Formats: sequence, C-alpha cells, structure tokens
Amino acid sequence: MCGMARNAMRFVYGGANAAHELKQTNRDKRNAAMLLLKDPEWAQWSDREIARQCVVSAPMVEDVRASLPVTVNSYSEPRTYTMKHGTTSTMTVTNIGAKPAAPAAPPAAEPEWQ
Repeated sequence: MCGMARNAMRFVYGGANAAHELKQTNRDKRNAAMLLLKDPEWAQWSDREIARQCVVSAPMVEDVRASLPVTVNSYSEPRTYTMKHGTTSTMTVTNIGAKPAAPAAPPAAEPEWQ
C-alpha cells in the first residue's frame, strides 16, 4: 500500500471522528487500534504512541495487542519510539516481563572424612 493511502487510513481510524467531536464506540476504538497493530511498521510503535494516534487509552491498546496472535504481536523486534524532544530511538523489548533465570545450585560437596 502506498504511503499516502496508509496515512489516510491512519487519519480516518486515528481520531478524525474524535477531532470533530463525534463519539467513538468501543468497537471503533478497538478497530482503530487493531488497524495500527496489524501493520508491521505501526506495530513497532509503543502502546502510548498508538493510543495517541487513535485517541484512545494506552491500556486499551495494551489489551488489543495482547489479544493478537504472536505472529502479529512480535516482541522479538526492537520498537521504535519518538522521545519528547523529537529524536527517534529504538528499544529491545524481548525480555520485558520475563522472569530472571533461577541461580544454579552449588555442586554438592564431598565429605572430608574418609
């Protein structure tokens, strides 16, 4: 899909109705978040950025992202985000939420008496 069509879709789903004070239903909000999360480029955005683009809450985007299959909800790729001063950065999110490995048990010592 060409860039202009993608931007038009993002505009339509991403809050054009909210800007004109038309009330979005929960279904509209979920569909807008789903559209951005199904796109490979937009799915790399943080939940907060997608929420800002869709004019919804970040927890709603988090719920929608969690409901997607793993193939769409890929945490193995780094996420790109824009910092408050406009610089772009990437973050690896592979280990977020992972429990640390349990420490290995020390080897059993042999008794010193023989």
